[in-house]
Amino acid sequence: MHTSRIIIVSRTKMGQNICVGAYDVDRHRNIRLLDRKGYGQPLNCPMKIGDVVTARYLDRANIEPPHTEDVLLQGYEPYANAQEVHNAFTQNASVVEGPLTDCFDGKLFQPGRGAMAIPNDDLPDHSVCFWRTDRRLTLNNFKKYVYRRGFNNIQIQYVGFPDAVQLIPVGTVVRLSLSRRWNMDGQEKLCWLQLSGWYGEL
Repeated sequence: MHTSRIIIVSRTKMGQNICVGAYDVDRHRNIRLLDRKGYGQPLNCPMKIGDVVTARYLDRANIEPPHTEDVLLQGYEPYANAQEVHNAFTQNASVVEGPLTDCFDGKLFQPGRGAMAIPNDDLPDHSVCFWRTDRRLTLNNFKKYVYRRGFNNIQIQYVGFPDAVQLIPVGTVVRLSLSRRWNMDGQEKLCWLQLSGWYGEL
């Protein structure tokens, strides 16, 4: 059992539940707060982005890479000195600088036109990262963010709960994640690149 100060960094859609992402400032790690049975949190989960709590959690057994952040939340209570934790998060959380393709150990690839995924035979050891955008991301008519690289447009599915904005400027820190394996458009089952949210006023 771990007892740590954590900050909530994302709330995303996960079937009929929500996926709550957090950063453990005491262990310097990203975590995904599943319930005691290993499922997502209920839709009425009160934890919001920016909340700071002391959490008690267990590492999930039988972890399947790249989703090594999965933990089973046992309980939590508010932590009084929220600013202390916000400062620790800002100082310690790693942010990828450079092109989108540098994320996830440079293992992202485009199986077809549009979305990016991770090859099943070369998985990274993590499914979450923070990235500082080196190019602007624009929302298209399909509610996906487009990253333009030369003549190639990469589309990133947005899965966060805040309403999507039309433009995410260069230099914005965003949270990226990898989906569970599924077959998009009849392709091989892969872990697909997703955008969970962004930080700061847009």
